[in-house]
Amino acid sequence: MARWARPPRRPDDPQLAAVRSLVRATPPEVLDRIRGRAPWRRAVRAAWPPLTLVIAALLFTPLYLAFASSAGWPEGNLWSLLLLAMAAGAALTFAGYLRVVDGRPRLGLGGSPCAAVSGFFPIVGALALATTTPPGMPASAASGWMALGLVLLGLSNRVTGAVMCPPR
Repeated sequence: MARWARPPRRPDDPQLAAVRSLVRATPPEVLDRIRGRAPWRRAVRAAWPPLTLVIAALLFTPLYLAFASSAGWPEGNLWSLLLLAMAAGAALTFAGYLRVVDGRPRLGLGGSPCAAVSGFFPIVGALALATTTPPGMPASAASGWMALGLVLLGLSNRVTGAVMCPPR
């Protein structure tokens, strides 16, 4: 053995225990979801509990009407799909702030600053639709896609938190 080589660490070494305490194990539900072993129902329940989905369903219609009015009440199948996706994403984003603790609903901001402010993205998407729509005219498809992107960005930040700003 070379002079500079360290002796092998034993499992009961306090430094090794300190390192292990810093690294948290990933819950099995998350591993199942990542590996694709979990059925879709368990993955949805892990991301959104049933009460959260009920709140999202209640928020869906008012959000659909808000996005449609911001876009100038456009017509067509593409716009219907865009507005449905925007309303669903915004409803899941806003409902994601609800946490059930001990059987009671509580407001939960999330683990990171990015997850806490992700509710602003659907609002910015609606504002983008409203400001790019000429008075009396429906919005262009480009502004619809931009608004959908902002809504989905907020939803992804809410669900996963952002890699760029971890919890503090």
